[in-house]
Parts: sequence; structure tokens; C-alpha cells
Amino acid sequence: MGSKNLTDLTGEELTEKEQKIKKDAKFHAFLIGLLGGVVVWSAVKNGFAWPTFFPLIIIAFLEKRRRDEQKALQQEIEASKSQ
Repeated sequence: MGSKNLTDLTGEELTEKEQKIKKDAKFHAFLIGLLGGVVVWSAVKNGFAWPTFFPLIIIAFLEKRRRDEQKALQQEIEASKSQ
């Protein structure tokens, strides 16, 4: 199944997608906390080495992706409300 572009979604579908993104934000918060804990544990146990910073790269990627999705969705919702 291919995903629709945000411009092809109805107002109700956009609202559902917005609610899904809000639920996903909680999961991302948990995952970021977990990875942050891994960074702290790794730094204490092994010192600062490149594997210590690997979870930080994952955190940055996840947060950027979530922020971009939410921003695009919010713009589409605003555009659909103004029509």
C-alpha cells in the first residue's frame, strides 16, 4: 500500500494522521530517553569513544524526522482549514 500525499487527504484523514503523530511523539520520547540512558551508561562504563556517540546520532535523526513530519502535517491542516 502506498501512502497518500498530504495534499490528497481529507480533513478527517489529516486529523487522524495528526493524532497518530501525537501518539508517535510519546514513543519517540521514550526511545530518546532510552538512547540517552545508553549514552550515559556507555560513557560511565567505557569512557567517551565513538560507540558512545552512536545513539546520539540516532536521536538526532529520529527527532529531525518527527519534527519534519509534524511541520508538514501542520501546514496541510492549516491549508485545509483556510479553504
